[in-house]
Amino acid sequence: IFGVSVLQVVQLLPLVLNLLTIVCFVLLASELTRDRVELLLCSGIFSVVFQVYQWTAKGGGLSRSPGFLFTLLSLWFLLLYQRKGANYYLAFAAAALGFVFMSHLEWALIAVASIFIFVLIKGRGGLKKRIYDLLILGMGAALVSLPWWGTAICRFGITPFANAWNVAEIDAGQFVEKFLAGSMFSINVLTVEDYFLPLLGMIGFISALFYRRNLLLPVWLLATYLVAPKNSPISGLAQLIILIAIGLRSLDDILS
Repeated sequence: IFGVSVLQVVQLLPLVLNLLTIVCFVLLASELTRDRVELLLCSGIFSVVFQVYQWTAKGGGLSRSPGFLFTLLSLWFLLLYQRKGANYYLAFAAAALGFVFMSHLEWALIAVASIFIFVLIKGRGGLKKRIYDLLILGMGAALVSLPWWGTAICRFGITPFANAWNVAEIDAGQFVEKFLAGSMFSINVLTVEDYFLPLLGMIGFISALFYRRNLLLPVWLLATYLVAPKNSPISGLAQLIILIAIGLRSLDDILS
């Protein structure tokens, strides 16, 4: 491909997509943060957190990395639609969601749960309008990904889709154990355990929930944990890192 061997493409493409994901995260965070200070904080944290690269640049990253990229992109377009009202942003969000399905099914579960929360909490208009938006997103994504899922069903039936859900699923005991252990917040910069960022994430969670009256980020984090608990905190990285920035900002406000 353009004079590059297939092996080199497989090695380099996840890394390139990972770097593009940083750009998409910054765009998404710009719609969810209070000011440029919080945006700068969460952008810097996202760029150095180990888990951002752990699941997307290592084995399997060839499908995981575009799944993460298009998930963030679909949510950014959805926020632009909710803020500006231009229908083409909704179409872009649906197309990006379709690419998530074609990239990685577990990221598709996370993207669907995220979009549902975004429409529920920040959606435009009343209930009928929100249901209409969800239908447009679903049908648009289905049409974009039709060549992929149509071929997959014709050749293998629904087995790949069932397997994706089974991979993401854990039993009730593991679910509760991971939840009580705070796995939603367990991120670090180095490969060793780090308690500073998780603590800031918890502070940001409480601050967003009770002081800012901003339900989106905490509920979004809980929703992604519910649909993909096995790979937590990676499934909720975007919102967790924004919450960490909020926690750091809240701590600074308290101490100053």
